[in-house]
Amino acid sequence: MIVPPQPVFRLPKTLGVSLLALTTTTATTLAQPTDLFSDTAVNIQLIDPLNPEQERARAEAQAGRTDPFQPLDLTIATPTPLPPPPPALVVTNEDGVEVPVAIATPTPDPARFARTVLVSGIMNVDGDIFALVAGDQAVPGIVRRGDRYQTARVVSISFERQEVIFEEGGITVSRRVNEPISLASN
Repeated sequence: MIVPPQPVFRLPKTLGVSLLALTTTTATTLAQPTDLFSDTAVNIQLIDPLNPEQERARAEAQAGRTDPFQPLDLTIATPTPLPPPPPALVVTNEDGVEVPVAIATPTPDPARFARTVLVSGIMNVDGDIFALVAGDQAVPGIVRRGDRYQTARVVSISFERQEVIFEEGGITVSRRVNEPISLASN
């Protein structure tokens, strides 16, 4: 006589579902073709109906008001006063008059990215010239004349001179193959 194997685990009785019933229901559900309407009708029975009065009372209790268009009772914090501006730098000219002096702030280099592009190589494929480039914190790429590489535009690529000319922020920058990057001129 062959004895069927016993299950190794048992579901807790608190679930109220037996493994046999679960597999039978799943097999029946998978075997029957269903449509959206019948699935929805079955699933609606799983959601407990809500009492509209209880839901309204719960929503009012959470919101703290009955009219949703009534303004909230918000207290506006008084703004903190800004500190006084720093004293202006003044110099006395030859006539003894105090004149405020403007402090120049350094302007950022508009062609900074183009100056940091490293050209790894230039290739000529059937008359089309491509350049292998890698920029500062940018994904390396293959570009040709007219392409944009991040914020710089490729103006020209010279296979003979092994040079790529970029334009960024109205400034033209020339980069040669394997030319080291120097940010000292910025």
